[in-house]
Amino acid sequence: MPGIVGIFSKQDEKKNFNKMIALLKHENWYKIDRYEKENICISRIHLGVFNPQSQPVFNEKNDTILFFDGKIYPSTENDAKYCLALYEKNGIEFVKLLNGTFFIAIYDFKNKKLILANDRYGFFPYYYTLHNGKFMFSPEAKSILQSDITRKINIEALGEYLSFGMFFNDKTIFEGIHLLPPATVLTYDKNTIRLEKYWEFRYQCDYSIPEETHIKKLIETFRTGVNIRLEDKLRYCIGLSGGLDSRCIVGAINKENKGKVSALCFGADPSDEIIIAKRIANKCNIEFVTANISPQSIISNAHKETYLTDGRNNIGMSYVFSIYDKIKNISDVYMSGFALEVLLRGSFSWRLLKGCNSHSQLFDKLFNWARLFNQQEINELLNSDYRNKINEATISSYKKEWEKSYDKDLTNTVDNYFLQTRFAYSSSRLIEISCPSSDNAFVDTALKIPPEIKFYHSLYRKFMKELAPDLTKVAYQKTMIPPYFPTFFWTLGFSYQIGKQKIRDLLYTMSSGKISLPNNHGYIFTSDWIRKDMAFSSFLEKLLLNKEARFNEFFNQKYIENLLYLHKSGEQNNSSKLLYLATIELLLQIFFGEDKELENCVF
Repeated sequence: MPGIVGIFSKQDEKKNFNKMIALLKHENWYKIDRYEKENICISRIHLGVFNPQSQPVFNEKNDTILFFDGKIYPSTENDAKYCLALYEKNGIEFVKLLNGTFFIAIYDFKNKKLILANDRYGFFPYYYTLHNGKFMFSPEAKSILQSDITRKINIEALGEYLSFGMFFNDKTIFEGIHLLPPATVLTYDKNTIRLEKYWEFRYQCDYSIPEETHIKKLIETFRTGVNIRLEDKLRYCIGLSGGLDSRCIVGAINKENKGKVSALCFGADPSDEIIIAKRIANKCNIEFVTANISPQSIISNAHKETYLTDGRNNIGMSYVFSIYDKIKNISDVYMSGFALEVLLRGSFSWRLLKGCNSHSQLFDKLFNWARLFNQQEINELLNSDYRNKINEATISSYKKEWEKSYDKDLTNTVDNYFLQTRFAYSSSRLIEISCPSSDNAFVDTALKIPPEIKFYHSLYRKFMKELAPDLTKVAYQKTMIPPYFPTFFWTLGFSYQIGKQKIRDLLYTMSSGKISLPNNHGYIFTSDWIRKDMAFSSFLEKLLLNKEARFNEFFNQKYIENLLYLHKSGEQNNSSKLLYLATIELLLQIFFGEDKELENCVF
């Protein structure tokens, strides 16, 4: 993906540097800025949308350079120059003053010091390593692999991926290559790396403020956050769905900015998502387009998705390539919600806190509830050589995340955990991204709100009624009940949708697959596709049941066969597990094959 790449070494690294750049140029029209002097090599590969001016920028004494990736708000004429001036005035503390999505690389020639800094949420993944006196960083781990690093699987990271469907903190699947955590300043000086956290995604509730005041401040900061991101002359596309996040963004747009915005909804047509999203777009009088998602969308692009995200996304997300061209044709920037429902609805805490009276109870419940594969399944899946190593690594990793999330209030502990582990990184960037719900002032306001008043979408719906009352009259996809309805009806709506799915599954199982009721509730239906679509089922079987599969070193093939059988028979829904396992196999094929030379995957 686009971004800034660099290599610092006492040796001539021009050849490796050129390889690193080549691997990041996924489109022939990507633009390249580069700086090379002695042992310093830094390049910016970019889309020419945000901050199209050439980089780096220099200070007046020409002893400091700065590369900038992303966008800050309110908009400036040149974000790179603006940041350099702030750095000159405030030192590295300047990063606390920035509002937006960004990654910055600064080199101080006088002190021979490199500084890297990202935004509060680490929207753009950036990887780094220090190997044999050589420091490298890049928005894709694969470009770092072009050097003389021995490719070795990080067993602790593999355990996290299998157990929780993600990598915690700074881990990657590649041993020795780290991900820069969110809100972090990295300093590389005299062959030493120092990391400093400047902000935390953490609740600090203020119980002294009335609920009405919280809502008023939320609306004020949210409207500002949305509209300052539309002050330029670029075209914007909102990813509109049947949920609440995207309709809040649409509802917050000022009249003078609506002409800059279009909306796109993707999904398997027909679906509830598309129907609801179209109603919202019509109410707001904005252009609406759809992108159809099919099993072929995943089959055709699974390899690309694994390659592009270095395995961070499972292949079930590879449908994004099917909508990439549509977004590009109607916009310059893709606008989306970021953790809005989590910030305003307490979606995880109210489920987990039932029956929990202590932190020890919550520790165990959260550990089990958040699992992709539970402990027993991990033991059956893994071959004996890796079972103990991965189990120990998984428990150790979870404890570290728990300690970082710990709060004397149980509810805050749950929300801290999910905010810090599930909403930190954007795994791919095919177009410039704007996330108004990540605006500093809005998030700071949301983190002061007591979680108890958010349960059952209570606060969220009050927020919406004040922000965009007309849009609360359109059904919410997860309940098919409009947000202005009382909580009682929402609870019934949730229960009804869950019940419908259980009946579908039961009929499928009891009839041995002969009775299959249509499912239009959602936007992709990988569970149904694995069972009913021959091409998709065959695609997964070739990856998962291949006797020559690379992951057979780690996994019990018979267990995987049974996992697939139980899903196809309708006895279990194992779609997520199967997709993650398929992703691991592709990841091993791409990055740990015999051929160490990676080729660019041009879109």
